[in-house]
Amino acid sequence: RAIEYHPALGLAANIYRPTHLILDLDPPTGDDFAAVVAVAHLVKQTLDDCGLAGAVKTSGSRGVHIFVPIDHSAPVDDVAAATRA
Repeated sequence: RAIEYHPALGLAANIYRPTHLILDLDPPTGDDFAAVVAVAHLVKQTLDDCGLAGAVKTSGSRGVHIFVPIDHSAPVDDVAAATRA
């Protein structure tokens, strides 16, 4: 998968109701960072179109992470499923 789901962030009092979704974008083998930047712009536009915010940061490896604050009413399984839609 080009977009990898990372464990969601949540509060200790309710770890099964995430407060943030984290998407990890890494370039395909042999591709450069510019490919990830282009995809990050598309993801950001899609989030905007859905009324969601997203903060992009370098991952510390080869790609970027996108942190998406979410309403903590969604169960963790639903949040994970959103990355497969």
